[in-house]
Amino acid sequence: MGRLIIKDDRYNGVMFAILAYAGYLISQKIWLPQALDIALIAAFFMWVGTILRSYHFFSNSKTEFLTVLIALVFWLWCVQSELHIELSIRSYPNFVITVVEAIAGTLVICYLSRGLMSTALTSWLVIFGRNSIILLCIHHLDFYWVFWGDLIHSSWRAMLLRLVIDIFGMVLVLAIKYLVNQIRGHK
Repeated sequence: MGRLIIKDDRYNGVMFAILAYAGYLISQKIWLPQALDIALIAAFFMWVGTILRSYHFFSNSKTEFLTVLIALVFWLWCVQSELHIELSIRSYPNFVITVVEAIAGTLVICYLSRGLMSTALTSWLVIFGRNSIILLCIHHLDFYWVFWGDLIHSSWRAMLLRLVIDIFGMVLVLAIKYLVNQIRGHK
């Protein structure tokens, strides 16, 4: 709605940045229903993506490569410093830096993903993309926070174990979905 009212994307950027900061401040006091405090921050990220797309950022230019290289260095520095944003639990240590870090990490992942498009690995990754909602639901319902999250004290082990469990769950759901479709097809 803001982009419809304000046509100039520079002013939209200021508006979305102010709304994101307001969402951050609100989340430090109270979590709004339907995660509306998070939505204010997410809107800023969506605006950044829109700007990158409208200016054809990913166009194999020298500027793109240098920007992604700087983003990679900054992102790795933030990871090493244990600075990261966690929207679901409203964790924003050093808000401005972690927002920039999230954008930098996204640029790096997009750049690497585009590079993967020409490899055989893409055919396997497409499965996850096509079934991302199923994987997201399994990830949300894997009971990590309820039952087994406290049993593993290494965040890397917990992440890897959770990844394996979630992928196994997705494969199981897809296998059941396939069998149901096969049974329906034979009736």
